[in-house]
Parts: sequence; C-alpha cells; structure tokens
Amino acid sequence: MRLRSPQPDERCFSSWADFGSWYELLSKEARTPDSSVTAGACELTAGAADPFSRLRAMAEFVQKNIRYVAIEIGIGGFKPHATGAILSNRYGDCKDKATLLAALLQASGVESFYLIVNVDRGSVTEASPVSLYSFNHVVLAIRLPDDVPDTGMTALIRHPRLGRLLVFDPTSPYTPLGQLPYYLQGNTVLLVAQGGGELIRLPAPSPEANRLERQGLFALGDDGSLEGEVRETRWGALADATRHALLNATNEARAKYFETFLANFFSGFVLLSSDVQNLEDNSRDLVISYRFRVSNYAKQAGGMLIVRPRVVGDKRESLETNGDRPHRSPIEFREPSEQRDEFRIELPEGWRVDGLPPAVDFDSGFAVYKSRVAEEGRTLVYRREYRLLQTVLPPGRFGEAVKFFRAMDADQRQSALLIK
Repeated sequence: MRLRSPQPDERCFSSWADFGSWYELLSKEARTPDSSVTAGACELTAGAADPFSRLRAMAEFVQKNIRYVAIEIGIGGFKPHATGAILSNRYGDCKDKATLLAALLQASGVESFYLIVNVDRGSVTEASPVSLYSFNHVVLAIRLPDDVPDTGMTALIRHPRLGRLLVFDPTSPYTPLGQLPYYLQGNTVLLVAQGGGELIRLPAPSPEANRLERQGLFALGDDGSLEGEVRETRWGALADATRHALLNATNEARAKYFETFLANFFSGFVLLSSDVQNLEDNSRDLVISYRFRVSNYAKQAGGMLIVRPRVVGDKRESLETNGDRPHRSPIEFREPSEQRDEFRIELPEGWRVDGLPPAVDFDSGFAVYKSRVAEEGRTLVYRREYRLLQTVLPPGRFGEAVKFFRAMDADQRQSALLIK
C-alpha cells in the first residue's frame, strides 16, 4: 500500500500539473490492456445484468483476487508493472491493482484516472510543497458511463471537465464500489488526467453513510442475572472495520472478537452464540448478532436492584489531556457516523421501576448525543443516538471535546432503580 522510501537523488517538480504529467507518462505503457486483459474483461462482464454490474464485476475481481504484494526495485517504487503480468501472476501493490483495473475498464470502453493520495488524511493540502513523497497510495477514479445512475454513491465526484468520477480503492478488500474507505473520506488527492495533475478534495460523506443500528432484547432475573441477544447492522466505514477484524479470522478468533468486546462491559459473562451475515459480500449490509449471559448484572442493595440500562456499547472518543498546557494539534476523528442503540430489558416478576436516569441531549456543534430511558409495561427501554458531524476540530476546541465525551461517559454509567 506504500510507495517506496525516498531517495536523495530524486527529481523535483515545478507544480502539481508537472507531477501529474510525469506520472501519466511513466504509467501509460503499463496500463495498456494486452490480449489477456481484454479477454479477462470480456469474461468478467459476460454475465453482468446492467452497466453498473459490469463495473462492479471488474472492480471486485481486482479487489478480491489480486493479492497485495509489493516488489519495488528501482523505478518499480513508482512505475506500475505491465497489466498482463499482474493478471497472470495474480499479485501486485496498490499502483499495480489500480493499473490492472484501469486496463480492464479500458478494454470495456470505460475511462479512468489515477488518484495519488496520502492515507494519513490531511497530510497534503493546497499549501503543501510539490513533492514525490507527499503520497503513499494509489487509487482510481472511474468515469461513469452515461447509462449508469449514481443514486446513493457516496464516492462520487462531479468534475467540471471530466464529468462524473467514481472513486474506488482496489487495494481495500472491504469497501464496495460506490463507497469510500475512511482514510479517503474528505481527503485531498492528486488527480492525474489529460497530461497533468491537480489537487482535488474527495467527498466527506454525511454521518448517515457510516451507520450502526444496535438492538438488544434481554431478560433480567430475580437474582440480578441478565441474558439476551444483541443484533447489529453496520453500513459504510463501520462495516469495513468489522469486516477487517472478522473476514479472515478462524471460528475461534471470531469468538474471541466477541468475547473481547463484551469484556469491556462485564466482569463475568458467558458468550452463548454469535453469528455474522454478509461478511464476504461487501455490497450488502453487515449484520452481526451475539447472545450472552451475565450472572451479576444488576446489583442488590437495600432490597433494590440497581440496573444499568445501557448494556453494551461505548461511544466515547479517546482524547488524551495534556494537563493545563494548551493543546496544539488538530483533533481528528476516524469518520462521521450515525449510531443508534435500543435495549429492552424485561423485568423479573414482582419488580417495578422506582427511579430512572434523566434524559440527556448534548449538542456541541461537532457532535450530538441523546439518550432516554422509559418504562413500558414490565420492560425497561433504553434508547440513544450519537451523531459525529465533523472529523477535524481545531486545537482550540480540545477542552470542549473533552467536556462533551466526559458528559457522554457519565450518562452511559447511569442506573435505574427497581423495587419489589
């Protein structure tokens, strides 16, 4: 995924356009489809039902069937290998995978352009000096054919000269065509096209593009035990992160993943079962579920049961304070997101609610957090919503961010009181 390390004798560039012109010339011959690539494109798209399905078939082939292997000798740190060799060997680095996909698309009559990027978001800006070593990754911008609709595509750019460009990273095995991995969201990239290069800003999706919906159904025992199941549906970058953790894991490692997660909230528990749906099909929502039992979830005190309505899940961001000294660096979060939890706890016979935590509603401008606990019949119902709206805050807002997440943590720890 990385371009090779800098060498002291490399050439300099007068502008980003000069850089782009050099890279386009360097890679032009390598990305030309040979007969094997042309035949491969025909084979991959033969059964596709519509134009977008043809694009997805080629994109997923490179994404999932070309192993990431970097062989960077001399100019090989920058120049892609020939597409025929990449296809026959079934491996390549980021620029090789982007080049092979570009050739497959070209053989199918679809134009595409390199996007050169630094995955450390914010490393390159308009004020950055023009340097060969500003970047460490290569992805692709696909010019969408006129007959391909773009509804719901968060990875879409509308370029004034090139039209509709769909950004895709064939190196990431988790992000489907039409969406951006977190490190590209809102990042600045170099578009290499028409004999030059220009810096452009990639889309920053709305929080709804990276979503988590978590629902839990539980039964509370008279002895304070809790048993139930949680079902999570994940979209966007939040699904990517979970696929990264589970896709190549053994059954034992997957069970360990759920146990590690639950250990953040309980001192003692038993994982009864777990399930993952659509793990390998990244074009569909990722659905995971897990069932567990906690022996001493509710605490007994003075004939009452003390119950935490927020069973699992922690929305806090980790921010390290620097004592009384001012914070000098921008605050960066992974991605904008929208997350909702609903936990329903059925109360044991003979018990009722005697006290509920107060509802909260925090709006800091960069994030919104709401929670409410209600009694519905013999069921304790906890609902909350967290929306992260901005991914970068200036250093001057560090104290405000710390205060926001501390208030969120205090709410997460609130308890309800039950009496006989």
